[in-house]
Amino acid sequence: RDEGALAPLSGARMPSTSRGLADGMNSLEVPLVADPSNAEEDALTALQGSREDRAGHLRAIFVAHFHTTTGCVMEWQHPPDVDLGGVELKAFAPGLHRSVEDGVFFRHEGRTCAARFHRLDVDSDEERHARMRVVGMVGDGLVPLWGHEGALGELAAAVNRDVGHFAPLERFYNGALASAPPGAPAVDGARAEAVLRLASDLGPRIFVVWKAVLLRRRVLLHDPGPVRPLCDATLAAWALGCCDAAAEETHPLAPGPNLLHVFVGDLRALVEARGGFVACTSDSIFAERPAAWDLFCPRGEAVLVNDASPGAADLHQTAADGARWRRLRRVIGAALDPGAGEAERRRGASRCLRFFLDMNTEICRRRAAGHAGAPPASADVRERDLRAMGIHRGDELFLAALTAANGMVLNVRRRRCTSNCCC
Repeated sequence: RDEGALAPLSGARMPSTSRGLADGMNSLEVPLVADPSNAEEDALTALQGSREDRAGHLRAIFVAHFHTTTGCVMEWQHPPDVDLGGVELKAFAPGLHRSVEDGVFFRHEGRTCAARFHRLDVDSDEERHARMRVVGMVGDGLVPLWGHEGALGELAAAVNRDVGHFAPLERFYNGALASAPPGAPAVDGARAEAVLRLASDLGPRIFVVWKAVLLRRRVLLHDPGPVRPLCDATLAAWALGCCDAAAEETHPLAPGPNLLHVFVGDLRALVEARGGFVACTSDSIFAERPAAWDLFCPRGEAVLVNDASPGAADLHQTAADGARWRRLRRVIGAALDPGAGEAERRRGASRCLRFFLDMNTEICRRRAAGHAGAPPASADVRERDLRAMGIHRGDELFLAALTAANGMVLNVRRRRCTSNCCC
């Protein structure tokens, strides 16, 4: 997926928020903007990884350990001629040490990386009674790495107990090259589960994240640890901007890239980014660097909007987010209840992801209908069409920004209100 530069909002006539949605949007006209897929490459290039996470090849496997005086040290890699400089710093993500076992997904120099961490209590003053290692793998896409994650965890524990014994890792890597596991279905199932967990964690605020992703803003999730579930949350947040495969082929919404876990060394690239992204971090310093994000989502706390960023008003929580949340709760049923069984949660997870896919697909459909005519792209919609797109009263600013970012003009056909109308 190509990143999209954030379209300026100054070209849109913003309707008064005191009027009804249809009334306010009736005469909204937004100029056609450049196709997001043609956006110029920027400082995020080295972080983005492959354009398509479902395909790709494995490139290397490595072992790094934490030295009490020198810090993160690369200990071994295969093949030896692949340049992995600095990968060990990202593999030892802040917060990994809080758990005996943990993991992280991240981007490095245009590649995707998976690392599994293991901590072993030892009777050694030199190691400060804790031996810590990561085993990581570098590839071109997320899915192939996902399928090997379990084996990487076992190898991390083994090499941490039997220091210097790397032959099993080389054999595993050579075998993985010959037959990569079918990881795509596993990722799809985990993505639905992650979206449901994100909905449980954020409640109505999940729609603030949804709006930010659709508008291609810089979204950063934060949790001090464990790190691996945080990476799942990032996968879920990015999925909030996806639509059905058929719509993706014609007029995709093009959410910004999923950068996975980022660390302090990525700060400059994030600050200089001209397009949006979705990322996560376990480093608390990012909370003090609002120049690196438009929306900051610390787990268990209120989301923070960078009011200094362009279009910040579009991201604040509104009554419309509450209306969407109530509708989502009806769709997923009892899946969020503490006593929900596994089957109920699976069904709820699938429905939760489908809820967002359906809204986004309807937006794609309206965008495609507009582009089928002569420019500027224009589409006629009714109030019920807006509701299918997830648009409610109070969404005037968000809808104006959404149409601007996607090069659309929506002509809203209003229904004449009666004395007992509740629209």
